[in-house]
Amino acid sequence: SIDGALVTYGNSDYVIWALDDSGTSQWKVSVGTTNDDVLNLGRFIPELGVLAICGSSASSSLGQLYYLNPANGAQTGLITWTSSSCQGFTYHTTMSALFVFGTATGPVDGETPLGTSDLFLTRLDNSGNKIWTRVFGTSAADVAAAIHFSAVDSSLMVVGTTTGVLEGQTAIG
Repeated sequence: SIDGALVTYGNSDYVIWALDDSGTSQWKVSVGTTNDDVLNLGRFIPELGVLAICGSSASSSLGQLYYLNPANGAQTGLITWTSSSCQGFTYHTTMSALFVFGTATGPVDGETPLGTSDLFLTRLDNSGNKIWTRVFGTSAADVAAAIHFSAVDSSLMVVGTTTGVLEGQTAIG
């Protein structure tokens, strides 16, 4: 729903409320599935001219990234991943790409899972097309937490937690 009463799609949905500098409501929108939806991050991406929000549909294990028009909240795109939760994203200006990361509990875009849960990373072009997806982690439970680009060499770092042992490492706890 855009403006007016918010529509409920399931038990919980994403909700976005736009306010002006005096706190007056400009528009509001709710989006989601018929399942429980959990929002993890929402941010305006000036390079794409969209408000992007990501999270998951808890009941169906569906990672979601919505693109919304920042002027009125109208949905302009939806990208999904099976067996996953979208934890966040960042835009890399030099590469003209949006990188989305999350936690997967099964195969994601044809990538084979390594453990009970794994980190995934997907590169999208400016039109929202998936360029590639990678799944990485240990044979145990791994959870994605953040993403960062190095200003020194443009390398990409995805950080998170693990209950396993990384290849080539020794468990210390």
